[in-house]
Amino acid sequence: MGKQRRKEKTVVVDQDREYLQHFADREERKAAAEALAKCIGDDSYPALITALKDDSDSCVRISAARALAERKEPHAIEQIILAFNNALTYEEITKFELEEYAQILGKLGDPTSVSALINSLSTDRTEVRKIIMDILFNYVGQDTMPSLFKALENQDYRILTGAASVLSRKGYKVTDPLMKALTSSHPSVRRGAAMALGDLKFKKSVGPLIAALKDNDPAVVQEVERSLGRIGLPGVDRLVGSLADPDRRIRLASTRVLGCIDFENADKDTYWEK
Repeated sequence: MGKQRRKEKTVVVDQDREYLQHFADREERKAAAEALAKCIGDDSYPALITALKDDSDSCVRISAARALAERKEPHAIEQIILAFNNALTYEEITKFELEEYAQILGKLGDPTSVSALINSLSTDRTEVRKIIMDILFNYVGQDTMPSLFKALENQDYRILTGAASVLSRKGYKVTDPLMKALTSSHPSVRRGAAMALGDLKFKKSVGPLIAALKDNDPAVVQEVERSLGRIGLPGVDRLVGSLADPDRRIRLASTRVLGCIDFENADKDTYWEK
């Protein structure tokens, strides 16, 4: 009986593999991919990889990715990451398909998948960055949280600010590591840290930001000024005090920032207490 059951299972797997590779009907191919998700250790794995890479229908490709994620066989994750990165690169691939791959990686939650999602924050596509940040927020667990904190030192400001946003939404205190990043040896890290601090608008970051107005990199100084302007009223006392700073650069930059703060709408500043 055992041999018979194995034989019957092999026949079914072979049929599903055949449907996935050659059947014209999309729903049949999709159903075949879903069925093969349960077949670990057989030779249907290459058929799923081929479907993920080459099938003409996005629903079949997504089903193949889900099946590979469920099977968790060696190299399956890297194939899903490859499909995800292709979706990031080629804008003709729909946002829906990209989001599905990102969710699959988020649910897997292993370090490789999470790193791929964090690295994808470097995209210039604003709506895609929001999708990825939401997935990181929803799925990243404690065991992969260090990857997000490490990203606070990333030289790509989009990755750094995205990670800071996710961590802050999760309730982690990121102000201290970001203030430390203001003194990084890499100008791009200092610029990204300034940008993130401006996004978060915490009052305690005003002092370190004012000190960063002495940065030798004009792009960093420009970003620091913008961030102090976004923080607004909570930083006014320190900015006014810095008008008497011995360093001419701080005096001039503080004057510029004060000139940009919207004092008329100061009562609407919800960050006064931070």
